[in-house]
Amino acid sequence: MLSKTIVYLLVLLIIVVTIAVIFRAFHFQLEGFDASMKAYKSSGDYKTQLKLVLDLQEKRFNGRRDYNDMLQATGLSADQQCLVNFYTLGCRFTGYLGPFKGGYFDTDNAVLAALKMGCRTLVLEIDYFADICENPFPRLVVRDKNGANLSDPKSDVKCQNTNESNIFDTCTSISRYAFSNSVPNPADPLIIVLYIIRIPENDGTSDYNKTLIKYYSQIAKAVKPLMNNAVNILAAGGNYSRQAQESALLTNPISTYSGQVLFFCNADTSVFRGQTGIPADQDLDYIINLRLTYTQSQFGITSNATTNSNGTKFALLESVNGYMQIPNDKLAGLQATTNATWTMCFDNDPSAIVPRKSTDQITKKIGVHCVPIQLWSTDYDYMFDKERFGEWSFYPKPEPLRYRIPKTAIPAAAAPQTDSKGGRLAAPTV
Repeated sequence: MLSKTIVYLLVLLIIVVTIAVIFRAFHFQLEGFDASMKAYKSSGDYKTQLKLVLDLQEKRFNGRRDYNDMLQATGLSADQQCLVNFYTLGCRFTGYLGPFKGGYFDTDNAVLAALKMGCRTLVLEIDYFADICENPFPRLVVRDKNGANLSDPKSDVKCQNTNESNIFDTCTSISRYAFSNSVPNPADPLIIVLYIIRIPENDGTSDYNKTLIKYYSQIAKAVKPLMNNAVNILAAGGNYSRQAQESALLTNPISTYSGQVLFFCNADTSVFRGQTGIPADQDLDYIINLRLTYTQSQFGITSNATTNSNGTKFALLESVNGYMQIPNDKLAGLQATTNATWTMCFDNDPSAIVPRKSTDQITKKIGVHCVPIQLWSTDYDYMFDKERFGEWSFYPKPEPLRYRIPKTAIPAAAAPQTDSKGGRLAAPTV
């Protein structure tokens, strides 16, 4: 009897020890994974990069004011306060702390730094990892001109999902800071540019529309933290979902969008139209207010045509390099286009710094609205001169490059001799 009891106790002990060993191993594995994802923050290179960005943040933060101060200081007439009449300070690779090669995704610090510097146009560069991930899940990337991924692999999860998404993390940080007292101009509009580099390939066998809807829906779910401030929800004088009022979106006064988020995107998301049963917060086409197209140079999956508004283009994503090649005798026509067409320019090489001379040429002579910076680069200090974005995140284009709201024609009073007296004949007078 005693021996059976001992056996039972030994068996029980073995079971307990086994469970403890498994639990410890599993717990260690989780801690090891978490630690490996956070270990880069203890490295000297990361700390040096963070200090560089934080120093720039404080330098560029100093003295910044909002669009109300800008309107008062510049004295723009009411008919010229359209959104499309303002240059905007933009940031590429939002959520990325830099440097360009071997840098770090540190969404919270990078987002706060960009916003404190005054960036109110934030570009989210979206792609997927096809070579190492089984499913094409959208995520933020930093790629060179040849498409190679350059971020430090230890700074985020490579194969992402709904629960591990650096798009969602970035949008959460944007939501936390953009309209708070953490930044000097929380009343300013916020433009989110979803720049989609690639979409899943068509394998020729499955329903490709379903593939696209799934991919775009994953992006829509990732931007959910920003939807409480989205212009669609707040309905600023119209319905701006599905790019339904692109012209009105641009010609409304900038004050219309105070404290609101506008979504611009280079992808054709019209695949959602005609679909049923898709919630609005998973319908990327519903979320997007303005579609970016191109005329000269293609970036990512940008199309050179649009099915919206009878084919009229209201936003362009173009090349700095291409615009610099435009001869002087063609500038007037391009100026007329950018007066009412929101335009952003990238360099052909994502790593390149757009020099002051090029920025002056395409903004002051052509009317390009945004040449986004790399927030960690001191070579972009010129963007923070007083005549650019040193005081405000939106500042007016020169008068010849502005759109003017057409004045409402008020009919003049009719001449007395045309009054028919309602058809009644007047008695002759002596």
